[in-house]
Amino acid sequence: MVNAKKETCVEFVRRVWGECTEDEADSLLWNCTAFPMASVEHVEKQLLQAKVDSGGIVGLAMQQADEVVEKAMKSMNEPPAQDPKKQRKD
Repeated sequence: MVNAKKETCVEFVRRVWGECTEDEADSLLWNCTAFPMASVEHVEKQLLQAKVDSGGIVGLAMQQADEVVEKAMKSMNEPPAQDPKKQRKD
């Protein structure tokens, strides 16, 4: 029988990201990934990408995640682009 120890969320983030505090691990998990909606494999890929994009700097990863959200929110408030083929010619 295999004795598999379950990994906590913080342990998971630390395994993927490296050394970080508990608060940083929590922030990375919730703000830089699709956790808890995505698979573990997808969250791991997102953490690795955030680490690469930020150079492993937690604060920069958080800032980049905020910028993505701000951009998405702005685009939601913009009127949809008109399809030039559907525009009326008067």
